[in-house]
Amino acid sequence: MPVANDHYVANDQLPRQIRTLTHVYSLTARRFTAQEFASNHCQLGNVGLALTTMLNWLAQLNQEELVLGKVN
Repeated sequence: MPVANDHYVANDQLPRQIRTLTHVYSLTARRFTAQEFASNHCQLGNVGLALTTMLNWLAQLNQEELVLGKVN
């Protein structure tokens, strides 16, 4: 997950990665910010936000699959 002030990953890496994903079914991207105290590498200032974001994303995917009838 990209962050605004990552000292390991360049800020332009996320849009470059997104542009290479031309055959994906769906794509979700999010940049964590200093206002959320999550702008450092691996969201170290707010790991709870990162985990909540991931769990909410997984729940959303599961709900979409249920609506589409892909899950038993």
